[in-house]
Amino acid sequence: MGNIQQIATEFGLSTATVSNALSGKGRVSSETMQKIRARAREMDYFPNPVARALKTGRTNIIGLVMPDLTQPLFPIFARSIEQAAQQAGLAVLIADSMDDAEAQQAAMERLVRQGVDGLIVIPQRGSAPGQARVPMAVIHTASDARNTCSANHYQGGQLAARTLLEAGHKKIALLGYDRSSGVQQDRIAGMESVLAGQADYHIDWLADLQETEIKRVLRDHSAVIATSDSLAMQIMHLAHTTGLSLPGELSLIGFDDLPFSQHLRPALTTIRPDMQAIADHAVRYLMSCFEADTAPVAAQVFDMVLVARDSVARPAAAPVSASFVSSLPTNLNLPKKDRKEKR
Repeated sequence: MGNIQQIATEFGLSTATVSNALSGKGRVSSETMQKIRARAREMDYFPNPVARALKTGRTNIIGLVMPDLTQPLFPIFARSIEQAAQQAGLAVLIADSMDDAEAQQAAMERLVRQGVDGLIVIPQRGSAPGQARVPMAVIHTASDARNTCSANHYQGGQLAARTLLEAGHKKIALLGYDRSSGVQQDRIAGMESVLAGQADYHIDWLADLQETEIKRVLRDHSAVIATSDSLAMQIMHLAHTTGLSLPGELSLIGFDDLPFSQHLRPALTTIRPDMQAIADHAVRYLMSCFEADTAPVAAQVFDMVLVARDSVARPAAAPVSASFVSSLPTNLNLPKKDRKEKR
């Protein structure tokens, strides 16, 4: 079994540089860090975490507090955090606040007691995480003053609305699930900024509606934007049970590009966040907080992108723009203008 001195001699580096590369501390280039860690694995050398913590005052473990791990988005995001942390030489402890604001605060405190160096928190809907005794990155939305990094939910809403306008839709339903969600509010605000004066749109929150009311909303509009893919899947099911064909009679856009979205019928057009970029920034923020001589990196939002699939088409007899056609997947055939829709 090798040691730090042996690795340092082999690469012509100082023992401090090797130690920093293995711990994720200090200024070591990514290339050098990867080379040192690969050699350490070959030599079956791993620093003693207890001794290192006593010497440095750091465990190189961060805590991740998720709102609800039963929701499909959050395990995917946890994997992105794990990948970012691994690149920085950190381990991750995950806590599930199980859709409860009090449990969220308890999870934060529990992770701090377990010795994490910092926290990454995705807040519960309508909640604000309390102060922590360690550095904390908050992943929420740009309208939250404490937001460290997030998707640009407002811009994503604009992108979804613009897609439907360019397809020729003029009667559009904007459907969220819970009005207490800052993310959903920002997405809908972005939609409104584009649709105002351009289309007849209506906002509803499914938590407030009965199933019969939702079906009425679907029948009264030619397109729907849902604030998540999970919600879009529910809407797709209700549309089918109402007898509406998608996308012939009802176009649909979701958010998040969850893995099941491409397997729905029709495959769901959605707005994708850059989860890995957000995760990388959150970890980078914590790393900057750990360095006494480094200012914490600035908050940042990352634009979302359109993933065009089969659930959006132009309404009957409506003109379609060239930009809309260019955004469609190549295997999607739009109805010709002189072809009447069958009802």
